[in-house]
Amino acid sequence: MYQINIKVNADGTLSTLDGTLRLGTEQEVSRTKLVFEIDHTIEGTIHYVKFAHKKATYLYRVSSSNSLIVPPNVCRYPGRWFISFISSDSTISGSTISGNYAYISEPYEAVVVNGIFGINNESEELKLLSNLIECSNFDLVIPTRTRYIGQNFMYKSPSKFSITLHEDLQTIGERAFEESNIQSIKFASDGNLSAIYDYAFQKTNDWKSGVVIPRSLSSWGRYAFHNSNVPSIIFESPSKINTFPTYSFAYLQTLTYLELPKGVAGFSGSGQTISFCSSLKTLKLPNTFSLVIQAYHIRDNEELTEIILENGWNCSANFSNCNNLTSSSMVAMFNALKNLTGQTSKTLTLGSTNLSKLTSSQIAIATSKNWTVS
Repeated sequence: MYQINIKVNADGTLSTLDGTLRLGTEQEVSRTKLVFEIDHTIEGTIHYVKFAHKKATYLYRVSSSNSLIVPPNVCRYPGRWFISFISSDSTISGSTISGNYAYISEPYEAVVVNGIFGINNESEELKLLSNLIECSNFDLVIPTRTRYIGQNFMYKSPSKFSITLHEDLQTIGERAFEESNIQSIKFASDGNLSAIYDYAFQKTNDWKSGVVIPRSLSSWGRYAFHNSNVPSIIFESPSKINTFPTYSFAYLQTLTYLELPKGVAGFSGSGQTISFCSSLKTLKLPNTFSLVIQAYHIRDNEELTEIILENGWNCSANFSNCNNLTSSSMVAMFNALKNLTGQTSKTLTLGSTNLSKLTSSQIAIATSKNWTVS
C-alpha cells in the first residue's frame, strides 16, 4: 500500500511533499492510501474527497481515521485528475449538502498513468456517481491563494449555487462549470484573473444576473458561454484582451446586451465571433478596434437592432449581416465616426436592407467625414 500524506490547510489549499500525486500505474496491483492532516480551524466532522476527471466525477467519504484508499474506479481513467477535500457538518444525501457549513479546498492535481483497468462504456454506477457534488444552494466562496479552477471543477453539478472569486485566482479551466446550475458569479475587482478557457461556462442555464468580466483578463476562450442563458456580458475597460477568437460569443440564446472592452483590437479567426445570439439587441464596441470587421464576424443575430460605436471610431466595418438595425442607431454610428477629412477614407458597410431605412442627409453625416457608406 502506497501512502500519501496530505495537509488540508485553512486557506483552502492542499499540500504534500510529493508534488503531483501518482495514483496508479499499469503494473500496480496495490492501491494508494491518502492520509489527511486537517487544520484544527476547519469545522465539520464529516469529510469527503472529490475526484474529477474529464471522463468521470467521484465523491467518496473519508474514514474516521481521516484516510481513504483510492478506489479502483479512479485508476480506470488515465491522465489528469483533480482532487478536492470537503468538510461538512452534515452528510451528503443524494447530490446535496443540507447543513450550514461546507469547506471545499482548491483542486490538487494528480495523475493516473495507464490506468490499472481498461476503459469500456460508461457504467450506470459511474453516471450516478458523476452527479454527486459538494454543495447545494450555497454561496460558494473560492478561497484566497487559489490560483486556478481546474477543468471540470463543477461539471454537471445538479445543485444551484452562486460563486465569489478572490483576487488570487488566475485561470478558469476548460469546462469548469459546464452544464452546472450556476446562478451568478462575482469576480474580484483588481484581481489577477488572466484566462477563461474554452467551454468554461457552456450550457449553464440558471443565470439570475449578467456577468461583468474583470479588466485583468487577457485570454478569452471559444464557446466560453456557449448555449448558456446568461442575460448580459460586460467587460471592464481597459482590458488586456487583444482579440476575440472565432465563436467567442456563439449560441447565447438569451443574451440581450454585450459590451466589449476598450483595448481590444478586433476579432481573430475565420469568423462567427458573435453569432446565433437570437435575443441580442445591443452590441457596444470600443474605438480601439483596428482590425477590419468582416461580415462573417457578426451574423445570425436576428434581434440585433443597435450597434453602439464609441466616439472616435476609426476602423472599417461590415455590418451587412445585421439587417434589423434601426435608422436611429445607424445615425448614432455616423456621429461616432472619426473625421477622416484629409486622410485615407474608410468604409462602413451596412447593406442594402439597412441603407433603405436612411435618408441621403443622414448618410451625408458619414460621407462628409470622408467615410464610404455602402
